[in-house]
Amino acid sequence: LRSWNEPVQTLTVGIARTGQVTTTTIATIEGRQAAANSVTSLLAASVNDICGTPGSATCAAPPTRRTTRPIDVGGAPGLISEVDLPPVGVVTAPWVGTGAEPTSLNVAASRCDQTSFSQPPITANLSRTFLITDAELPDQFGLTETVGVVRNQKQALEFVAQVREKISGCEENDLGTTVTKLDRVETPVSELDVWEVSTEVSDQQSLKFLVAIMRHRNRVAQLGFVAAPGADMEPGAFEALSARALERLPSLPRNLPPG
Repeated sequence: LRSWNEPVQTLTVGIARTGQVTTTTIATIEGRQAAANSVTSLLAASVNDICGTPGSATCAAPPTRRTTRPIDVGGAPGLISEVDLPPVGVVTAPWVGTGAEPTSLNVAASRCDQTSFSQPPITANLSRTFLITDAELPDQFGLTETVGVVRNQKQALEFVAQVREKISGCEENDLGTTVTKLDRVETPVSELDVWEVSTEVSDQQSLKFLVAIMRHRNRVAQLGFVAAPGADMEPGAFEALSARALERLPSLPRNLPPG
């Protein structure tokens, strides 16, 4: 867990159980580095201190670590939550998310792709938007994620490929738009693409839109972010958030309400 208030602090939390007894270890370090190795070792030692007490069971073996998906949080498994969101610029007010609801308008789409999540092959969708309501930011500021279930993996692959093709070719169709590829990740069951889309609003002003499209098997999602002056994500933060969204996507239920 990370607290972004200056100075930035990272909390590494571990919990273990032996029989009916639980023990928790928490380490707080200034900076962004997690104390995973130290907490893992200390947690095992804590188990060994209590494994002979009434209600406990076996002692701990030498601990090993492995990476897992993030724990489901909030009322919408499969979508990102406030706890996933990074700070933006000098803004210290918290993010606030709407409830996850079916939508006919995909606000996460860029002007390049205008992707719909309410038409085939999408069979159901959910969308939620995150704002910082106490910061008096412009109306265009915000982050939106829209997720959907596709009939099968083949159609999900085609859906994502169409979005990728539209965004990648946007510069040719809109001379006032510049598209920069930020990231591409692919595994046997998932894929993620991230872009920055910059559009000239006037001779002196341009609008930057960060957008990602992702898939895990037959589940798809799009993430879109519009910054504001003094409220932008630092380099690499949107890519990291998109990767977190992909990690959460497998938890999306198959029995969503029809979109």
